[in-house]
Amino acid sequence: MNKKTIKYVTEIIRCPDFEFGRFRMGELVHEAYCSRLKKNGYEVEKDVHKVYDNYLLLGRVDAINDEEVVEIKTGKKPQLIYLIQLGIYMNMCDRDRGRLVMIASNINEFSLEEPLSDQAILALIKDERKPKWGWECKKCRKRLSCPYISATRKRS
Repeated sequence: MNKKTIKYVTEIIRCPDFEFGRFRMGELVHEAYCSRLKKNGYEVEKDVHKVYDNYLLLGRVDAINDEEVVEIKTGKKPQLIYLIQLGIYMNMCDRDRGRLVMIASNINEFSLEEPLSDQAILALIKDERKPKWGWECKKCRKRLSCPYISATRKRS
């Protein structure tokens, strides 16, 4: 049996050193919504994995049932990175339906009807760029001491 390289969903969708900081209020809102879903028959905070070529991809879905995967985020607007993450989890869990729940002063839900393909996920796994998104450095708490920022500036 070939040894697989372990990757995590969060590290393939953003810089693995990205550190935004945690907000207790966001965590509490997330926990409350997960509790609500659990009462409605969803499994919450479920660890998932899937093999893509020589890689073992690991992640944790916020909530899942027989029909859909649910990803919960705080904020007003969905970001592309959230939809990519949801599409990855849909693929890993073999679901054709996903729901992104955005919680701010109100709750907005966005549906995704098709998972990311194995090929798209494998491309994300193999993409070693750091940072992966232009906004990451601006929002990262490590930006003053990050080696990737200085390397990015040298390339510019």
